[in-house]
Amino acid sequence: MIKRAITNSLKKDIENLNKIILIFGARQVGKTTLIRRILKEIPYKNRENFLDFVL
Repeated sequence: MIKRAITNSLKKDIENLNKIILIFGARQVGKTTLIRRILKEIPYKNRENFLDFVL
């Protein structure tokens, strides 16, 4: 995978559940691949479950 300068910033923003993130750019530059790889590293929190926010 190509190391992208925005990766660490995206990880922090994704972990903050109060933000909406929009990723846009030219076709076939790796937007979806980047997000899929970042999401594999971040634990999933269910917004429907209040206990996920308390812990």
